[in-house]
Amino acid sequence: MEPHKEMGDNKAKGENTPSLNVNELSNKLKEAQQKTEEFKDLAQRIQAEFENFAKRTNKEKMEFKKIASLEVINDFLPVLDSFDGAIEAMKKKGDTEHVNGLVLLQKQLWSVLQKHGLQKIEALGKKFDHNLHDVFLSESDEKKEDNIVTQEIQKGYLLNSLVLRPSKVKINKLHEKMKTIDGLEG
Repeated sequence: MEPHKEMGDNKAKGENTPSLNVNELSNKLKEAQQKTEEFKDLAQRIQAEFENFAKRTNKEKMEFKKIASLEVINDFLPVLDSFDGAIEAMKKKGDTEHVNGLVLLQKQLWSVLQKHGLQKIEALGKKFDHNLHDVFLSESDEKKEDNIVTQEIQKGYLLNSLVLRPSKVKINKLHEKMKTIDGLEG
């Protein structure tokens, strides 16, 4: 029973008993709570930064994809022009068998390009829009409305609502008669 005796002796001497100060424990608890809040705040900031990073990375990835698409699709525009030219030439010769085959191939290619955001710019019969059309030729026909596209010389295209290539067009441009200072037509 000596081990108990020794323990009791230590208790009596106060060597092995922790000194329990309520103020110290309260301060340590407050420090621990403060550190917990700091770590919680840090974790929330890191999570927000990560979410912003993920959004930014996704946006950059989409922008890169658009740019890559733009370059590839731009390279296909002369192919589309060639299809149009070949189909017109074969129609003039009356070669309907080959025209039908080319039209099918053209539709297939067009379908793929549309999936990637390519659209034709509607020009013929539309009011001239300098954002969508380049004037290549003009005519003056009083029977037609002013600034109307009368002929599409080269098709224009949009890619995801951005002008990839404007339409080259012929427009009707009515020239108003010049009036002299006296009000007489000149």
